[in-house]
Amino acid sequence: MNLSVDDVRQLAELSKLKFSKEELNDLYEQIKKIVDFKYMVKLSNLNLEDTPICINPIPIENFMREDVESKYFKLDDVLLNVPESIEEYIAVPRIIE
Repeated sequence: MNLSVDDVRQLAELSKLKFSKEELNDLYEQIKKIVDFKYMVKLSNLNLEDTPICINPIPIENFMREDVESKYFKLDDVLLNVPESIEEYIAVPRIIE
């Protein structure tokens, strides 16, 4: 695979990352070592034309239950079990400031 510093610069821009020229060259060298790694070259040379595509090796089934009406809790019963409530709402700690 032919990789250039411009490819790495473009990838950094798409990733919204900023690098100095030195950092970009270092990153290029590191990525080049990974891409040119002897096993990657071996993998890219494999003939996989007759190999079926395998998206997931474990079969996955969608288990859907029937949509049936169930009993619901009364608001007063729910509010009995909460630490703090404001009128008919459950008060929770603030997580965003």
